[in-house]
Amino acid sequence: MSAPAAWLLAGVILGQVPAVQENKPAAEPPGAAASALSDFQRDVRDYAISMSGAKPLALELAERPLLHWGNPARNGEDGAVFVWLKDGRPEVIGSVFTYLDRRRDMILRKHAFHSLSDQPLTAEFQSRLIWSPKSAGVKFAPVPAAEPPAEDARRRLTQMRSLARQFSLTIVDLKEEKSELRLMTQPLLRYEPTSGPAVDGAIFAYAIATDPEALLLLEARKSGEVLRWEYAFARFHFVTLTAQHGGKEVWRVEPDKDMMRTVFGNDPQQREKIYYSVLAP
Repeated sequence: MSAPAAWLLAGVILGQVPAVQENKPAAEPPGAAASALSDFQRDVRDYAISMSGAKPLALELAERPLLHWGNPARNGEDGAVFVWLKDGRPEVIGSVFTYLDRRRDMILRKHAFHSLSDQPLTAEFQSRLIWSPKSAGVKFAPVPAAEPPAEDARRRLTQMRSLARQFSLTIVDLKEEKSELRLMTQPLLRYEPTSGPAVDGAIFAYAIATDPEALLLLEARKSGEVLRWEYAFARFHFVTLTAQHGGKEVWRVEPDKDMMRTVFGNDPQQREKIYYSVLAP
């Protein structure tokens, strides 16, 4: 695996565990939770995701999930977050999850993906093209008034945690009810890429229960000869999401209700979006 095992964080049902250190195995969830997690892992193994181009470059799936999450108060959601990498940097993040459709009294499964790449991507499920975003998945900007990244990796992690706390995020659901999202203090992923402008980075989740609704990427990135902290957001829900920093709105995505009706792989317009959420086949 390209990302050092020490940086990968494994989740447990309805919560998180500390970063895996010294390649120690993370605890496995018991019983039904382990069975559900195995199903989610089987789904992601059926995906082949590549950077597009004359010579497509296959991304590497980290099969151990970053988080096994739940949201029992809403629709009984149970899911897991996975990541695909290139040279140790996350290029795609995805979630496989189940939820209760109360109208039909059925348990349904969904796949959701967000591009974190600066290049077009293609994703095939069991050799069938289902996702092909053409534009960059995230847009980075300097963190306002942030001190330069520290030379020591441990201090940089402390800096990233502090910077993540400077942002506040809200979600507005389909009933127009607004809620503050909770920052999960342990990053989903810490990474040190071996190529590209980023030399260090982490993904933080803002959640309801342990269900991540929005993601914050913080990276120590090269800007000419200078190394500086930059941030970017990615949605993990199709409703309205906003972020503020220092009392100023710095990110907003509008609701995309079409995602409630997308048929797996059959909507070319949906297929090209940087965030893609669809019922599993």
